Amino acid sequence: GRVPPRLFLFMGRFAPGMRHTANLAKRSRGPGVTLSAGELMAAGLCPRHIEENKNVPMFKTTIPNSAAGKFRGVLVVSMRPYLPDQVAGVTKITSKYPGAHGGPVHYGSPEDLGIDSSKLSEPDFGDAVTIREGEIPVFWACGVTPQAAIMESKINFAVTHAPGHMFICDILTSEMTSQVMS
Repeated sequence: GRVPPRLFLFMGRFAPGMRHTANLAKRSRGPGVTLSAGELMAAGLCPRHIEENKNVPMFKTTIPNSAAGKFRGVLVVSMRPYLPDQVAGVTKITSKYPGAHGGPVHYGSPEDLGIDSSKLSEPDFGDAVTIREGEIPVFWACGVTPQAAIMESKINFAVTHAPGHMFICDILTSEMTSQVMS
């Protein structure tokens, strides 16, 4: 089914459990777009969070982002487990969409990103997913990275997408293959 867009409202200092709203769902037109997820499923590479009907697990890394004024923070990544011989196929498909996360930024040892491998069942955002025998974690840059910067900045008000509910408007799916977000 269609998942409506959700927004996070940061009002004053961020606190866990901050409200989210789906009011934009009443104004959205047309079906939701999954971009590369449909291609992954067609190739037999279904992302685990979709298979388990969960929100994608997301983790704060220790990799600092470039500061812009009071905005600074760390890279946040989403994780999907795959078998090592599936990584090339997953990379080929997702790399076609640089405007929607693109290809993986890392696969294998979470410690290389500053993530404790024993904590993969405890994501900072989203839901934990099953990692099966022989699978390795594959990580993508995540749209929650700006939220980490907002939390760090302690600004009084901001509106962003809720974790796991990437919100893009006015861009066609066909444009995502050439669109580079900066």
